[in-house]
Amino acid sequence: MEITAKFEARRGEDGEFVLALQGPLPPGWAGNLSAGLAARRVDIAHGFASTGGLGCWTALLGVRSRGDCDPRSLDLAALCRRKSNAGFRTPLAIDAFSLVRRRDDGSLHLEIEGRDRVGFLAGLLRRLAYLSLFPVELRLRTEGRRVRDAFLLRAAGGTAPAESAERRLRHQLGQLAAGRERPRGDAGLGLQ
Repeated sequence: MEITAKFEARRGEDGEFVLALQGPLPPGWAGNLSAGLAARRVDIAHGFASTGGLGCWTALLGVRSRGDCDPRSLDLAALCRRKSNAGFRTPLAIDAFSLVRRRDDGSLHLEIEGRDRVGFLAGLLRRLAYLSLFPVELRLRTEGRRVRDAFLLRAAGGTAPAESAERRLRHQLGQLAAGRERPRGDAGLGLQ
């Protein structure tokens, strides 16, 4: 799939880089991009992404390189397109979460707090996709070693998530918060 979105990477303040994305992006792009960045030791420090529908996204991400990778040299379109199962191998632990169904459109509003680690976002997005839950809005913030992220989730096709998906997500988040995630098989999905 050819990606026609516009990408820009520039140097920001305090050693950060800014990644700007605008236009149509494939399903799963955020998980693919975060996994690709993590594999290159580039952390997403903060950001916002939102879709106006039909797969068109606007995203602004502040990133930090923990190695010698200059994010301006990356092919961001290729990273958004490249599927990776690496996120499933990342053990996740969260300290707290809030999951609320919005009354206006049935979307799920998820807030997560926990200790940051390489691949945290990719791992979380992979687990959400496994439950057929997809973000239509992401608000990402890392403060020190703490993650405070928020997501507005919809089901495939932009529909309201089923109550069964909400129950499964709540159960899985409870397992993660209690530190009881159990890997299954080689993929280590940690989902039931």
